[in-house]
Amino acid sequence: LNEASGITTAEDSYEFGEKYFNKVVGEIVDESVRVEAGEKLNVFLESQYEDMDAITGGFGKGELIIMAARPGMGKSALAMNMALRNALAQKKNAGFFSLEMSNEQTMDRILGSICGIDCFKISHRLLNSKERELLKDRISKLKDMSLILDDSSDLNIYEFCDKIRSIHNKH
Repeated sequence: LNEASGITTAEDSYEFGEKYFNKVVGEIVDESVRVEAGEKLNVFLESQYEDMDAITGGFGKGELIIMAARPGMGKSALAMNMALRNALAQKKNAGFFSLEMSNEQTMDRILGSICGIDCFKISHRLLNSKERELLKDRISKLKDMSLILDDSSDLNIYEFCDKIRSIHNKH
């Protein structure tokens, strides 16, 4: 770094780059030795969908994952199920932010997913006695889950980031 101008030269960048790469390579080597010894590293968060994880390798810290498809293709349902499955299976905190669904609609989908009951029947309260008992029985799965739902649809990107930081600091 040329202190007078504040400009980084190619030579400075190479020196910094070499140190950085040596550090990263050292971490990779150390972690691969641990994996070879049978340790399972939690470097990535699994989607809880085996085929998707085989393709993506899971989600890395700090990654921005964008799901894109035509309307009605199940993007929200997939994202909600990944958050739900991680909150349940891996005992991880998970947040689900929806600009399109209220928290009540999201809960109806979550309950439908856990119980295997059509969300339409849940949202319109058309459950028979067997389904009501199944719902009561399966609700016990949610007691230890940490899933934060947020249906604020009027947030700008800065407010959204502040909200995520706040939730992260609390949990």
